[in-house]
Amino acid sequence: MITFRHLILTFLLSFMVANANADIKLKSQSLPNFKLSIAIPENLHVMSEEMVATLQLPQEPQANYYDEVKRVHLNITQWHQSLPAEHLDRFKEITLNSLKNSAPQAEEVVVDGHKAWLLSYSLIPGKVNNLRLITSRDGKLLTGEVSMPENAVTQYQTLMKNALLSLKFSNE
Repeated sequence: MITFRHLILTFLLSFMVANANADIKLKSQSLPNFKLSIAIPENLHVMSEEMVATLQLPQEPQANYYDEVKRVHLNITQWHQSLPAEHLDRFKEITLNSLKNSAPQAEEVVVDGHKAWLLSYSLIPGKVNNLRLITSRDGKLLTGEVSMPENAVTQYQTLMKNALLSLKFSNE
């Protein structure tokens, strides 16, 4: 009897998680300063300047979004650092090496026709999971970073991956 109850509870929890994930829609967000657009979960909002200051992020052009409830953070950075497209694989290897204690995994992806790498890792195992998209745009490094606590992974992992892969570049 306990096994049957456990099975029903597991099924109900799985259904609730699937529904929670299905309830979050992606919305297109234009980033004119970056000449980009991205589809982000509708419950992410632009992070306040005060909150951005507490994160001690690099001084590069950025767009920062946050889910206050789940504490999920999305950051898009257009770096001044030169990264020709032909050096992207080498940069990925250097990045993986710097994250070697975080069990990084890399997946080659295409973002708006550009080769990119999607890295997944955990800087604080069992606490925080991260996704990092790296690509070259106009010979410069462009990154998308996602940080989510362990309790948000089931709901956000696929959504945030889809958000990063939705980047669209414009030349306007």
